[in-house]
Amino acid sequence: TLETFKPGPVLLVLDGQCQPFPWESLPRFKAQEFYRVPSLSYIHRAHSRAARRAPDRRELLSPGWENAYFLLNPSGDLTSTQTCFEDWFASQRGWSGVAGEAPESESLLEMLSLKDIFLYFGHGTCEQYLSKAMMEKLKSCSAVFLMGCSSARLSK
Repeated sequence: TLETFKPGPVLLVLDGQCQPFPWESLPRFKAQEFYRVPSLSYIHRAHSRAARRAPDRRELLSPGWENAYFLLNPSGDLTSTQTCFEDWFASQRGWSGVAGEAPESESLLEMLSLKDIFLYFGHGTCEQYLSKAMMEKLKSCSAVFLMGCSSARLSK
């Protein structure tokens, strides 16, 4: 029955008009898992790339949290955010990263290709440190978690 139906994750492909609305926060969808993606072709490319990298489906679905890189407060002006997270990030086994300073683009590009997880805590989408064009050239890329102002805003 419809009451017992449990859908899997929902991928939201939203245009500029619908994107600002907080679909994930609607009370009816409280227990629903959502992911925002820029387009259907993006999903296809990401899946194809991941499948080539990990023919074993279990590897595809399991990024290694023990192999993470963080970029925390690269502009140096989010001191309370840095204070809150820096010690905890540093204490995580297998994690490395930069706090309170801007990274070198080449170094950041290397970490995105080597690490399973990338966490960004700063302003915007991290594009001021590494362009989209550079990221799109990567053969493989970390799972990325953007925790910045306007980081969920989709752009062309």
